[in-house]
Amino acid sequence: MIKRKGIALISVILIGALVFVSIIGVFLKVVPERNISVARTSSERALSAAEAVISQSSFDLRNTNIKDNVIEPQGMTHYLTVDIARSIAKLGVGTPIDAGELEYSTNPYTTYRVKFKKLPKGDIDMWDPGDPLSDDGDKLVYVAVYALGTVYRGISTSSEVAARKVIRTEMVILYHKESKYTSGENSDVFDYGLFSGIDIAFNGNAQSVDGDIFADGNIDLGNSLSKTRVVNGSASAAGAITGNGKVDLGKNPGVDPIEFPILNIPYYKALADNFKTGQAPYDGVPVYDKDGHLVPYPNTTNPFINPAIRSYLGAPGTSSTVSGIQDFYTNLMAGTGEFSLAYAKAPDALKNLQDNVKATVYYLQGDAHINGQFTCEGTLVIDGNLIINGGAEINNLGGLAFLVNGNIDRANGNATLRGLFYATGGITGNGTFDCYGSIVTKDSVDLNGTFNIYYEPVINMPNLDIEGKTEIVASNITEVEESPSTWEEISIDVFNSAS
Repeated sequence: MIKRKGIALISVILIGALVFVSIIGVFLKVVPERNISVARTSSERALSAAEAVISQSSFDLRNTNIKDNVIEPQGMTHYLTVDIARSIAKLGVGTPIDAGELEYSTNPYTTYRVKFKKLPKGDIDMWDPGDPLSDDGDKLVYVAVYALGTVYRGISTSSEVAARKVIRTEMVILYHKESKYTSGENSDVFDYGLFSGIDIAFNGNAQSVDGDIFADGNIDLGNSLSKTRVVNGSASAAGAITGNGKVDLGKNPGVDPIEFPILNIPYYKALADNFKTGQAPYDGVPVYDKDGHLVPYPNTTNPFINPAIRSYLGAPGTSSTVSGIQDFYTNLMAGTGEFSLAYAKAPDALKNLQDNVKATVYYLQGDAHINGQFTCEGTLVIDGNLIINGGAEINNLGGLAFLVNGNIDRANGNATLRGLFYATGGITGNGTFDCYGSIVTKDSVDLNGTFNIYYEPVINMPNLDIEGKTEIVASNITEVEESPSTWEEISIDVFNSAS
């Protein structure tokens, strides 16, 4: 009996051991298979996230309205931003743009992330589709797209990574931009014969004739009791008006200041380039002012006119010179030099430019020196100082303005100036000169020696709105296509190095 019980106990132990071994065997088989299945599922999930971000990025780009700074449809959550869409075109070849990591799903917690890099093909120049002054037209931009999908074991990006998948592909993005040039009003500061953003001080025999004067600070009329400083005009100042000099039409101290307009150099530089290339407002499309009056801009698109202009004024993006501008104007008006072919082949186009040349904008970088005779029409924008030497004579045959992003230095000796002179700095110098037009400076005007300013108002001369105005009519992305045969899986190291 005891022997049977022992055998039974041994049997039970053996059977239990066999069951336990079977369970362990099953466990050892099932757990790895489950881990493999989970890993495979996580990997597939990460791949899906990477593919999803490519699709979402393509959708967002295709529906980007840069002009209105929105991605359609509004109210829907978008991954990309308008700034990213602009940056793809703005940045240079090889510069990375990281759109950042965004949640894709919560169970399991999954994210996606994309990077863009402009490729060295298509339109590779840095170009801002959101800048009113940038070139109009269509731009074809090729980009490499690096898409990362990540699955985490926890509930946030600080958790352990379960799986990652990275895809590289390429896209072709077609941008479209249209701008409308609007002729702005000439600045109010040009309604005065003499204007200062600070103070005006008269000394010696200096005077202003046939125009009002204005200072955002004080006006000192000098010590002479017999000298009329403002002939046939008034003197107005935001501050005080002191001194013994006379003013024919009254003194007005303590008036409201007039904000000095600061020269918009990029705006005028773009206008100078557009004149050279035949883009708006020099493209033949009529331009009107706010009252509906036609503004006389020349059409410089003619193939005989355009190369001649650039031969004197330089290629787009480059500075003109004083001598080049003088040669341009002299030969243009005579139909000689580089304009002789236009005189023979395109006389109407040449006549159009001659009649409307005062709408020209010339851009000069650095200091500009004028010696002796200088005859021209149009607006010279000088990104530097204007130095007018003794004996200089500036002739204005229809409309001439100098917009100086610096100082006007009138050297000793005699000079005769005809035109409008604006400076973001001041005017300095001695000697004798007569100015037929007006002088406008941001800094103080300290007139010494024998200076006579004979005010002549600006009439029918465009491009004196100073601060500039150009409006974007349309700027968007019209096409986004994934380049064929460019899809490939890459490593996380390659993704990380794309930065």
